[in-house]
Amino acid sequence: MKVYISGILRKFFDGQAVVDSAGRTIRQNLDSLVNEYPGAERILYDDAGNFRRFISIYVGGEDLSANENWDAELEASELFLVPAMAGESAEKLTAFADDADETEEGACDSCGDACDSCCDADSCDSCCDADSCDSCCDADTCDSCCDAAPCDSRCDADAAPCGGVLAPKRQNRESIISEYRRSAVSLDDSERARYRNHLALPEIGARGQKRLKAAKVVVAGAGAIASPVILYLAAAGVGKIKIVDSGEVDSADLQSQIIHSTRDLNRPRAASAKDSARNVNRSVQIETEQVEIDADNILSLIEGYDLVIDCTDSYKSRYLINDACVLLGIPWIFGAARRFEGQIGLFDPKEGACYRCLYPTPPPTDILPPDGEAALFSPLPGLIGSVAASEALKLILGLGAPSAGRLLIVDAISLEFRALDTKKNVACPVCGKDPAIKTMDDFDAEDFRRPRETEEALPIGSIEPEELAHLIESNSPVMIVDVREPHERSALRFPSAVAIPIGQFERRLREFDPERKTVFVCKSGKRSLFAAKTLREIGYTGPLFSLAGGIDAMKDIMFSHEGAWL
Repeated sequence: MKVYISGILRKFFDGQAVVDSAGRTIRQNLDSLVNEYPGAERILYDDAGNFRRFISIYVGGEDLSANENWDAELEASELFLVPAMAGESAEKLTAFADDADETEEGACDSCGDACDSCCDADSCDSCCDADSCDSCCDADTCDSCCDAAPCDSRCDADAAPCGGVLAPKRQNRESIISEYRRSAVSLDDSERARYRNHLALPEIGARGQKRLKAAKVVVAGAGAIASPVILYLAAAGVGKIKIVDSGEVDSADLQSQIIHSTRDLNRPRAASAKDSARNVNRSVQIETEQVEIDADNILSLIEGYDLVIDCTDSYKSRYLINDACVLLGIPWIFGAARRFEGQIGLFDPKEGACYRCLYPTPPPTDILPPDGEAALFSPLPGLIGSVAASEALKLILGLGAPSAGRLLIVDAISLEFRALDTKKNVACPVCGKDPAIKTMDDFDAEDFRRPRETEEALPIGSIEPEELAHLIESNSPVMIVDVREPHERSALRFPSAVAIPIGQFERRLREFDPERKTVFVCKSGKRSLFAAKTLREIGYTGPLFSLAGGIDAMKDIMFSHEGAWL
């Protein structure tokens, strides 16, 4: 049985997040925990021996906290101890932050590490090994150099007993910010006041906050997923953020792109995002690049930065960023969302797989909808972006076990999260043993997402807005199919159009007349072309057309029988 310990309770279990137990019932598992960690008894039970009511016991997703459930044999293999949770008061945070400040100021002169949590600050130099602060205490004389207070942050678990609580070393990843760069920055009084939440966390403290200040991050995109990423990076105190985005703020963006507001309509998204981030934290340096990512500029956009976060909705940008990061040795994170499902991935060229290991090539445009054309549940990007920001900060701080090459799948409907491990592909074209992509010149932009070639494929025509308007006005025998989402159609109706979702083409095939023209329309012309290709794939042989530029290109056309602008 694996017993999962909430972070609030872990200090009573020597910092362990998961504990193995041989118990077959809840009572046996709790007894096993208390026997192995005697200090846990006072947090699990009150003075009368009753299990505390602010802790719930979950097994197999079911609350089994009631005593009558404790002696039943368990079929599940996981048990969760879940306590009630609330935030800390500002007064407590200030006190914790002040303690963190003192710890930082009393750091060992020879090794630069804050050893006074376990060692006497007056003689820290004499007891710490300048080369390795993790083993600053001599196991043979640990009692003489460590205070009786818990010293598990510096002592090896195999060391001789030192009067404190010895815990295994944390198996944290290595920070992507070097000690040299961390030591080159400092925190002023206003920053210590602003970042007191982080300073109060022993896992971060002043040292970690300095790493954040020294970090340089590129955020590709300034839309829905990028919104929480940019805001949280700025709020956390990341020293330099570059925002790359070529688009402008549209009214439809405001439902999910929370970094923008109504007054930002028609402004460059990158500039709008910069202003919002600056309003959060003016001490952060923010640069913008209002360009579309391509093979010619990607290297110059990210070179010299510590981390790249891809928040774009473009397959092309994702593959360009992956290839460039592998070539430059820069770790990167991506976030993606469509409808009610999202993904977050973390890749590091120094370890594990890259994006092309998972997906050597992107889907052709006639298989999946075009980039940026899928509907989206508005809170989902906030969830995806927040997780991506968390992973970015953990990389900078060196927190948590290495997670490069892992893929997190998020289902907003079922509220399920699935973490999948990926494997490095030795035949990968960019990070394999014999890579075909060695420079960005090898990136074939023309062939990217090329539609599949089919034998004797019937052509799909493109029709200009003026031509379609003439066909409608003259009552020509033409069928207009609107493939937009219902909310789009309700906001802007297209005259004489029939609404048929792409997914219903096959079962509604009889509604299409091969003897007359069928014109597909959507917002920008991308989905309409995809729809025509999809219908052709089903076997439809009638004449098919896609409206060039979509409905956006027809907004200024007046129809006499409508009596209003489209």
